[in-house]
Amino acid sequence: IFFRSSMVGPSPTLRQYQEAKCKAYADLLESKAKWFDFVWITAADADQKQHFEATVSAMLAQNRIPSSPHYDVIPDPSAAKVGCGGSTMFALREMARKYGRERILASKVCLIHAGGHSKRIPNHSAYGKIFSTVPMQMPTGHACSMLELKFIMFVDFPA
Repeated sequence: IFFRSSMVGPSPTLRQYQEAKCKAYADLLESKAKWFDFVWITAADADQKQHFEATVSAMLAQNRIPSSPHYDVIPDPSAAKVGCGGSTMFALREMARKYGRERILASKVCLIHAGGHSKRIPNHSAYGKIFSTVPMQMPTGHACSMLELKFIMFVDFPA
């Protein structure tokens, strides 16, 4: 019975939770309310950084992501692969240089590791998996990106 019911779709409780999160996200987009102070997205290199910045700008212009945070894309240092830990330390150092340590310490920051050239999904390698679409339609009718899905999951965090 469990197998059959799980094939039909999410349980009413899960569906209600998902709808509530999507509604809260839509309200956040509409209200322009303060959310995170910063959203930092890591990139694998300077080329990926340029694409990520252009995509974030387009999504902001289309009101697909919240406009209240300041968005920064931080490429990993070019010398070597640094992994998530190294990328976090590098991003913290770079943003502290840019904005000042005290401002960063007093801020709500969302750090999203998106850098890397996907070997398992090569069609997302250049543009990043964070901007790939997932099988979910947003209330505006467009396909949901992984970034939007993350934001929907994070919508209640800084409240």
